[in-house]
Amino acid sequence: MSAPTPWSARRPVILGLLTLLVLIGGFGAWATQTQISGAIVASGQIEVERNRQVVQHPDGGVVDEILVKEGDRVEAGQALIRLDPTLLRARLETAESQLYEFMARRARLSAELSGAAGITFPPELVAEAENDPAVQELIDGQVRLFNARAESVAKSVELLVGRRNQIGRQIEGITAQQEALTSQLDLIQQELQ
Repeated sequence: MSAPTPWSARRPVILGLLTLLVLIGGFGAWATQTQISGAIVASGQIEVERNRQVVQHPDGGVVDEILVKEGDRVEAGQALIRLDPTLLRARLETAESQLYEFMARRARLSAELSGAAGITFPPELVAEAENDPAVQELIDGQVRLFNARAESVAKSVELLVGRRNQIGRQIEGITAQQEALTSQLDLIQQELQ
């Protein structure tokens, strides 16, 4: 048998050193060739917080315009910023459309409850409908619904009147049958005596 050959650490050490050199060289090449845009260098100043005033809008929003500059002196009640009115305007329009819808619905329901021939809408709703086609559409929708429901009620009343008349005729027929049976019974009793 032959003796085992001694193991040499030379080959793995050389391989490890070559790998380390390739990694370091690759990192160096990458670092010199790549531009990293994103670092911002700025100067700053630290101030004590004791004179700090927090300005905050109760509802929040997006700042549209800043009316003062840093270091300006301001008076109580002076406008400092102007908020973008888009979000608040959208909320206002939503609330107004809901209000107009409720006003139109209330007028229709009141007319239905009182049995009126038509709907009397509030003057402010009618005035708004002259300027806003969406409000006019709300009014038209409530009028259509009122007319449809009035027609449905009229048909239901007509059916009930017809049913009442039919039941009245049935009662008359049953009464006539009862009278006929009573006279027949009287005749049978007379024959039996």
